[in-house]
Amino acid sequence: MLNGPSIIISLFFCFVSGAYACCKCDCQSGWEWFGGSCYLFDETERGWEDSKTFCESQNAALVTVESSEEDDFIRGVISAQSAFHYYWIGGSWDAEHSEYRWIDGSSISFNGWGPNRPDADEGCMDYLNYKEIVWQWNDHQDCVNTKGPSICETDCSE
Repeated sequence: MLNGPSIIISLFFCFVSGAYACCKCDCQSGWEWFGGSCYLFDETERGWEDSKTFCESQNAALVTVESSEEDDFIRGVISAQSAFHYYWIGGSWDAEHSEYRWIDGSSISFNGWGPNRPDADEGCMDYLNYKEIVWQWNDHQDCVNTKGPSICETDCSE
């Protein structure tokens, strides 16, 4: 366990050396660290709402993808380890704003949509690996009955 002076020295070393990776926190067992967050790639098959509830039970949320670097990280993990065709993520149709938004209500600024997606004004979002869509975002209309794995994200905390 780091005490106050040790934390300051460690942070100073990370800042001076530019070695951001040395500053990463410890994620729970089974979680992956990237860019200040911990990610759980959970292969239990659930509907989107149940996946959302599961992530919340882990003090996390379905992932919100905010950069190409984060997208590359996620795509790398799921393409290397998955036998599934999709993973639930934290976006859904917001009828009030007439657009897809993240579950925290924020607008989607990074574009990870697959070809010709979204193609409907309803539903939830997933990473899809099918035909011309290779681990890109997809809008999914049956968010209740369709069961699939999910990606949870939580802020990194010491």
